[in-house]
Amino acid sequence: MRFVKYPLIAILFFFLALLQTSFLPHFSIMGAAPSLVFIFFFILVFNECLKRKFFNQEYYFALFLVVLAGLFLDIFSPFYFGLSIISLLGVYALVKTIMYFVREQRDRYFILYFIGIFSFCFLANVAFLNLVSNNFHFGKYLYIELAYNVVLACIGFYIYKIIDNLVHRGKQLRLF
Repeated sequence: MRFVKYPLIAILFFFLALLQTSFLPHFSIMGAAPSLVFIFFFILVFNECLKRKFFNQEYYFALFLVVLAGLFLDIFSPFYFGLSIISLLGVYALVKTIMYFVREQRDRYFILYFIGIFSFCFLANVAFLNLVSNNFHFGKYLYIELAYNVVLACIGFYIYKIIDNLVHRGKQLRLF
């Protein structure tokens, strides 16, 4: 399963990047189009942070996600090459740190934590990319873009959870 996981994720990132740049700009709301690559990256990182402990030695999967998602965002973005990789590395560090500090409370209101952390990381990513590229105009419709991305991230999060439950259903110990 491990050998299928990495190429499948790479193909999904490629498909989402093509969909994001070719098809979804036609469905923008007030000029705000969703960032499917960022949403998929965040969902994968968020769920990996739930499964693993904070000081785990297996960071190769997270580095793979950062480089792959950053590469596809850099290819299709107007910013300098490499900025998306750096910003996604920062997003990964933010998610990992926040999930470490809310590990006792995150099971109660799970979707609220997901929406809050996603919103904070999305705004931090946009702010970093705009500040580093000397573009101090964050956009008139940043909150519309945030709401659009949050809705699609929640839908993607539930789809990921359904698929994850179907895949790992046979691996669970059942007594009866």
